[in-house]
Amino acid sequence: MKLRHLIIAALLFLPFIVRDYTPANELKYVSIADEAIENGSLFAFYNHGEAYADKPPLYMWLVMLGRWLFGDGLMWFVGLFSLLPMIGVMAVMDRWVRMESDKPNSYAADMALATTGMFLGAGMVLRMDMLMTFFIVLSLFVFYRLYKGVAKGYERWALPVLIFMALFTKGPYGVMIPLAAIASFLAWKRELRTFGRYLGWRQLLVLVVLCAAWWGCVYAEGGREYISDLLFRQTVGRGVNSFHHKAPLWYYLMRLPMAMAPWSLLYIVVFVTGLARKFVCTDVERFFIATVVSSTVMLSVISAKLDIYLIPMYPFLVYLCVMWLRRLEERWYVKAAMCLPLVVFALVPGAAVWALNSGMFGDIPVGTAVWAGIAVAVLSAGSIWAVVEVVRNRASSGIVIAAWAIIGTVAAATPAIPYFNRWIGLGELCREAENTGIAKYAQYGFRYSENMDVYLGTSPEEIGSIEALDAVAEPTVLLVDERAPRRDAAFAAWLSEREPAATVGSNRIYVIGDKKKEILEDE
Repeated sequence: MKLRHLIIAALLFLPFIVRDYTPANELKYVSIADEAIENGSLFAFYNHGEAYADKPPLYMWLVMLGRWLFGDGLMWFVGLFSLLPMIGVMAVMDRWVRMESDKPNSYAADMALATTGMFLGAGMVLRMDMLMTFFIVLSLFVFYRLYKGVAKGYERWALPVLIFMALFTKGPYGVMIPLAAIASFLAWKRELRTFGRYLGWRQLLVLVVLCAAWWGCVYAEGGREYISDLLFRQTVGRGVNSFHHKAPLWYYLMRLPMAMAPWSLLYIVVFVTGLARKFVCTDVERFFIATVVSSTVMLSVISAKLDIYLIPMYPFLVYLCVMWLRRLEERWYVKAAMCLPLVVFALVPGAAVWALNSGMFGDIPVGTAVWAGIAVAVLSAGSIWAVVEVVRNRASSGIVIAAWAIIGTVAAATPAIPYFNRWIGLGELCREAENTGIAKYAQYGFRYSENMDVYLGTSPEEIGSIEALDAVAEPTVLLVDERAPRRDAAFAAWLSEREPAATVGSNRIYVIGDKKKEILEDE
């Protein structure tokens, strides 16, 4: 691990100290962890009584550990299990390319990967995808060492254990991606018959025994219905005709240019040019291509799709493209592919001034505005410097400078995050609701509102009609999602006759019930 890896980790860690949970996933994981701790569950998880067999237990154990150790302050602790695997992936890839090349260009590759949109995002949220990616990358690195005959004796047994750890972190993709990559590479080399040399019956037996032990514990704790949900609905069901995140075959081809910003055009140009000019000449290049292609094709065939599912492929595409970049950095189309997003970044200050003056974020405090200004200034100045380097035929240097500017922007913006938490999460909204002194809560239009129990100690009652709102008799705090009035004209008209007790970010709080006037007058 290089010093730059530690610096990247330190700078990207800062937002975890002050950021609120996002409602869709992070808050849900904490709520599930609370329920598991209360029930004494370790293998079968539930979200307010409903089975949550979507994910294996490893990551939930980490959330439970953080909740047990630090209570409400677990964000930074669990965040380490996104950031450290992210840095681990870069360290493994750095060592890998140095095995095969005297000039691996690994510094630029590290920085490009660290700032590739979806990869950077996966390292800065509480999700298990980056941890799975680390186990997948490490398992494929071990396979490659075995293939090259430089592995130590224990690595033959480490391979199935690492594949299991990927499975135990996120699910079937943890097995499917490594096996597809290994088989594709060996088939390309016309050595598919040697597959058993790396994953023979003994290694597969290790994998089967570990899976059987896990599934046995799930059955003992959750019963037949839960194990059926885990093994069939969450695997076969999602793969063939998904009930969740279903998308067409071409989904990733359409989404990758956005998910891999700001370097999307660079990757596309270099990858296509490298294949057309037959740059492929080493086994490591063949293996990286086999991993990229097999992962993308396989996950495209599977019914359930999300941008983040494909991040195990990113390190291989990024490092391959940056390895090839030295041969192409003087080409005008490569310079254009790099400079276009950097020019956009250079114009960020103007967009930031417009956003701050538009009123969309309310009356921003001076201190928050100053830190936001410093952040966009860092991004703009770094982007301009990077463009100069690219124009001077120093593409790798341009990547490094621009990447440090992006990471520096994240760090510089950290002091401004507490103000913007009211748009990021639901913590401030719930604290404001508690300040009313009313212990009964309801909500209109929120998704995942049941997980507000992390803040309120109870889940707000869901109200979905005007009749139900008018029928409320007991004083109740009503939490209103900002989008609800836009989707429901009748509800918008109902709200227009009432004054909110508080506005938090874009959401609002109302006090309803027959005694609401009394309460407001007493205040």
